[in-house]
Amino acid sequence: MQVNERMNLIDEFIHANASIITSSVVRRQRIIAIDPFKIDQKYKELVESFENDPMNTYTLLNNALRSFIKSMNLTDEYEAYSITFMPRATISIHELKKYINKYVAIKGLVTRQTAPSLLARNIHYICAQCGFDFNVSYQFFSSVGSERCPNCKSRNLTIDVEGSQFDQIIKYQVTESGLDVSAQSVDVIVKSPLPFNMIKPGDKVIVGGIPMVDVVDIKGLARKGVMNVKPHLIAVYFNVENKAETIEEAPLPPGNLRELAVASFAPHIVGREYLSVKLSLLAAMVSSDPLELPNSLIQGDDIYQRGRIHVLMIGDPGVGKSELLRFANVVFPRSVYASGKGASGVGLTASVTKDSDGQRVLAAGVMVLADQGLAIIDEFDKMDRDDRSAMHDAMEQGKIHIAKANIVADLNARATVIAAGNPVFGRWLQNRSLQENIDIPPALLSRFDLTWVLVDSPNPDRDKSKIVSFNVTPPMDIKQLRSYIMKARSYKPVLRRELIESVASQWVDMRTAAFAKGGMLTLRSLYSILRIAVALAKLDFSQEVTNAHINDAMDMFKRSAKQLGMIDDATIDEMQLVGLPSNVREKALAIFDVLHDLQESSDDYRNNGVPRAVWVAEVLNQLPNIKQDEAYNLISRMEKIGLIYQPHLMRYKTVGDTAF
Repeated sequence: MQVNERMNLIDEFIHANASIITSSVVRRQRIIAIDPFKIDQKYKELVESFENDPMNTYTLLNNALRSFIKSMNLTDEYEAYSITFMPRATISIHELKKYINKYVAIKGLVTRQTAPSLLARNIHYICAQCGFDFNVSYQFFSSVGSERCPNCKSRNLTIDVEGSQFDQIIKYQVTESGLDVSAQSVDVIVKSPLPFNMIKPGDKVIVGGIPMVDVVDIKGLARKGVMNVKPHLIAVYFNVENKAETIEEAPLPPGNLRELAVASFAPHIVGREYLSVKLSLLAAMVSSDPLELPNSLIQGDDIYQRGRIHVLMIGDPGVGKSELLRFANVVFPRSVYASGKGASGVGLTASVTKDSDGQRVLAAGVMVLADQGLAIIDEFDKMDRDDRSAMHDAMEQGKIHIAKANIVADLNARATVIAAGNPVFGRWLQNRSLQENIDIPPALLSRFDLTWVLVDSPNPDRDKSKIVSFNVTPPMDIKQLRSYIMKARSYKPVLRRELIESVASQWVDMRTAAFAKGGMLTLRSLYSILRIAVALAKLDFSQEVTNAHINDAMDMFKRSAKQLGMIDDATIDEMQLVGLPSNVREKALAIFDVLHDLQESSDDYRNNGVPRAVWVAEVLNQLPNIKQDEAYNLISRMEKIGLIYQPHLMRYKTVGDTAF
C-alpha cells in the first residue's frame, strides 16, 4: 500500500470510528484499542499494514487521531491519547526474534519496573563551531549524538534542552511465568503518551508491541562476529488480565465433599494429627474475599477485615511439611513457591535495585507475584529477618508501600501465606516455651490465623500406616480437587450478626481463661475464628455460615492455640472437623472401639491386624443398630481420613488408641 493510499484509508478509518473515539475521550480512556475482528472488511488491509509495518502505520494512525480530536475540540490534551489495534493472537517470548519490527503480543507476569526516564523526540542542536542551530526529530529508539552540523559538518554540537522535546519512558520486565525458573523474560518499553499507572509488578498482562533488538557483545567476541541479539518490546497496547483463574469444572464424587477433599489432599500423608492441618490448608485456599462484619457501634456501617487465612506449620524434620506445601502448590492454579533464602532475588515483598544499565528497578517479590493467590514459603525460619519483618503490612493490609530512589508505588500483595519451618533447636522441645522454640517475632506470628506444631514421635501403628498409604487411591484426583476448591471460592456465605456475637462471647471467655493461666490471645484471634468459619461454609458449598461452621472453626482454632500454649485445654473431635455428621461420628467411634478391643485380644491381631470379616461380624453382634453395608461404608470413610489402615490385605489396625 502506497503512503498516500494508507493515509487516506487511515483518515476514513478514524472518522468511521468517531463515536468510539469520542466516548473514549469522555471517559478519559487514554488508549483507544480497536478490535480487528469487529471492523469493516475494507479496513482489513489497514490491520495488515499495522501488523507488518507497525512503526510507520502507528505514527500515521495516531497523527490522524490527534488531528481529529483537536478539530472536534474534544479536549486540549489530545497529545495524551493514542489509538491501536488489539492483538489477534499471542506468541511466546522466545519467538520474538522472528518478528522484529512486526506487531505481535506476548502474555506474562510483570516482575520489574524502572523509574521514569527521558527519551529524545525532537532535539534542538547548536553548533559550537559556527553557531548554526537546527532540529532533528527521532522515532522511538533512534540513536542520538551522531549528527553533523548541516552548515560546517562539525560534530561539536550542544543540545538546547529547553528547545528540545522528550518523551517519558518506563521499562518493565515481563516474564512468561512467575513459577518456572527457565521461563524467559523480555524488557517492555512503555513510552508516553501511554499511561504508566495501568500496570505494575505483580500484574498478569497481555502486551502488544513492536520487537526491536539490542546487540550485546559476548565477552569481547564481537570482533570475531559473535554477538547476541537481545530483543525488547516497544509497547503500543497492554491489558491487565483478570487474576481469577478459570478452571475447567470436573464432576465431583458423591458424598461429603469436605471429608473427601481432606482425604484427597496429599493422600500419602496420613494420620489423625494431619486432619486439622489439611483442612486448614483447604480453608486457606478458598479464603479470598474481604471479611464483611456488621458493626452495631458505628451507625450500622460495615467494617472490612481481610478474608485471607494465613497458615504456619512448625515441626520436626521429616514430618511432611514440605510435602504438604508442594501439594498445595500443585493443586492451586495461582501460587508462587519459595524456599529458604532463595525466595527471590528481592526477598518476599519488593525492593528497589539497579539493573545492568545502572537504572533503578522496582522488583517484585513473592508476595506481589502471588497477588490473589497463594504465597507458599518453605524454610520460613531461614528467611532474613528484614524479609520477614517486611511481611507485616502485606499479610494484614494486602499492600506493599515503596518509596525509594524516585520510585513511589503501592503494590498489591493480596496473597494467602502458607509457610513451614523448623524449630530453633532443629526439633520441637516440649520442655521449652513457645518463644524459645520459634524464632519468629510475636507481631508476625499473630498474623497467622492457624499455627500447627508437628512432632515426630515414634508410633508403630502410625508409622506402618504411612508406609501402606502410598497404595491408597484418593476419592478425588487432582483435577477434581482443583475444581472443588475453585468452586468453593466462588461462594460468598453470609455471616449473621447473632453468630458473630456468639463467637465474641465465647472468645471473651476463652481469652479470660487464657490470661488467668498465663496464656495469650489477641483480638486478631477473634477475626481468625470468623474467617475460618466462613471458609468452612465455602467448603460445604453453603450460602450461609451456620452454628456447625462456627463450632468447627472454634474447635480448629482451639487445637492450634493449645499446641502453642496460648490456651490451657482443648479436646477436639477430629472426625467432626472433616465434616462427619454427629450421628455418623457416634457410629464410627463405636466401630473404632470394637476394632481396638479386637486387636488387643490376641498377638496375631495386634501384630497383623484384624480380618475385616471378623471385625464386621463383631460389629453386627455388638451394635445391632448398624447394618452390614453401613459398617463397610464407615470402615472405608475412616480409612480415607487416616484413623485406620491395612497392614495386610483386608486386615485392619487402628492408628493410635483413640479416634481423637
